Amino acid sequence: MAEVYARRLDSPLDSVLRLTDAKGKELAFNDDAPDEGAGLETHHADSRILTTLPASGSYYLYVGDAQQKGGPEYAYRLRIGAPQPDFELRVTPRRSTPAPA
Repeated sequence: MAEVYARRLDSPLDSVLRLTDAKGKELAFNDDAPDEGAGLETHHADSRILTTLPASGSYYLYVGDAQQKGGPEYAYRLRIGAPQPDFELRVTPRRSTPAPA
């Protein structure tokens, strides 16, 4: 798994991730990964790639900005590693029902 933390850290970066093999063949690409924990946020600008590499060897991961902008304020954190287990429960009741007496 490769994941960019930028917008979630208040950076203006609109990240893109591209994974290639040593010959330049694209294996995975992501522009905007949905973040269900972002509430009403509609532009999920952080990228995430979850893939299994086909074999041992050299691979290249490219990080860029979808809007081709940059500068000191375009900071980000890149996490590369195994997926971390997590759990979130969201409940949105249509109405509140009192418990039986």
